[in-house]
Amino acid sequence: GKSTLFNALCSKRIAIEFSKPGTTRDPVEKTVRIDETDILLVDTGGFEFQSHDPLYIDVGLKAKFYIQNADLVLFMVEKDKIIDEDLAFLRYIKRYSKDYILVINKCEGKYPELFSKDIYQLGVSLMFPISAVHRENIGELEDFILNKANSSLKSKKIEIPDSIKLTIVGRPNTGKSTLLNSLLKYEKAIVSDIPGTTRDSIEAILELDDGTVFTIIDTAGIRKKSKVNEDLEYFSIKRSFAAIDEADIVIHLIEPEDLVTAQDKKISDRIIQNGKGYILAVNKIDKLSRNLQDSKNEKSRSGSQYSKNEFQQLENIIDQQFPHINYVKKMFISAKEDINLDSLILYAKDLYYRIKGENKTSQLNKILQSIEDKKPILIGNSFLNMLYMIEAHKIPRIFKIFINKDPAQIPSYYHQYIINELREQLNLESIPVRIKFEKRKKEK
Repeated sequence: GKSTLFNALCSKRIAIEFSKPGTTRDPVEKTVRIDETDILLVDTGGFEFQSHDPLYIDVGLKAKFYIQNADLVLFMVEKDKIIDEDLAFLRYIKRYSKDYILVINKCEGKYPELFSKDIYQLGVSLMFPISAVHRENIGELEDFILNKANSSLKSKKIEIPDSIKLTIVGRPNTGKSTLLNSLLKYEKAIVSDIPGTTRDSIEAILELDDGTVFTIIDTAGIRKKSKVNEDLEYFSIKRSFAAIDEADIVIHLIEPEDLVTAQDKKISDRIIQNGKGYILAVNKIDKLSRNLQDSKNEKSRSGSQYSKNEFQQLENIIDQQFPHINYVKKMFISAKEDINLDSLILYAKDLYYRIKGENKTSQLNKILQSIEDKKPILIGNSFLNMLYMIEAHKIPRIFKIFINKDPAQIPSYYHQYIINELREQLNLESIPVRIKFEKRKKEK
């Protein structure tokens, strides 16, 4: 019930709740405010000390890290079910944690404080009965956490500054978790060749030297519906799409081997539909050419100087397969070898400020006039007259143009021509743009 308690303390569903053991793998973090004090909560993955599964060994290592570094550990057990594994956990927590309490879950009913003798035999003085699923005693637990923060922790607060929300998406095994870890310079997410390793969307903070702060979100791999055979994976994918919806910038990872698949096009549609800043990153370029190994000393800055033609060929193929995102910046990276990651994050920063930039109506109308002068179009017996333009919406970026004709008469190629001109003159690379026409009589 760890994820259920985590969500209760967050007052919203952040972590996936599922009855199957081992649902949570990577730690899920969220800062919550309890009576003006910021508390960083971490939901760790469940694991067994004696497990020989490499994946769950990684889960355990991450959980142990947080046990050792947390100011307070909430050790959860079930009211009527104490097993040997609980005893192993308790021994570890007593030895390595700074402070801990025993949270006894599934204590519904009139007398939740009546425990079995197994609970008392754990020998823990601070015990807190709750029902995570029914939200019973959660408020009291919050008060206890707050008192700990104000006394034992001397009101330690976690200050999360305003940040750029950067979401990493893609098909399974494209290297999303590796990219997150490489950007952070430490092992935040579990990396495995097993598809579906990442289930929850994982958040982490990255601060650049200039003070720019990113909240980076690593998401579960998005597969075709026909291949989604578990309810659990359905929820993971749902979280991935939600992370796109909440992002400022989305990095869409693909691989040189497969490039663009039908599933990538669905991911792309979601990004464009929501008007998000869009970067298409081709990962694993270290596999493309041996020459990359020769340029390892310059890997963070420019990748391989010998592979520019190879990259250009790949970009041409992508544009042929995926013509409706030809305006999107394509970047060639290796998350594993840290190639071009500095360029990737700096471009994301630049893209964010371009998305947030203001366009004055006077500037828009000058551009509109230049478009009309450069390429007038005859519709019926007279020319199209574009009277003026406004920026109707920022995200997604929508421009409204008032014209003297029926909007249905505007041919699609001219519609796209105007978008291309706006993108070039307003520096809107990697920003989805829409235009809407509205008929209006020209004022005399």
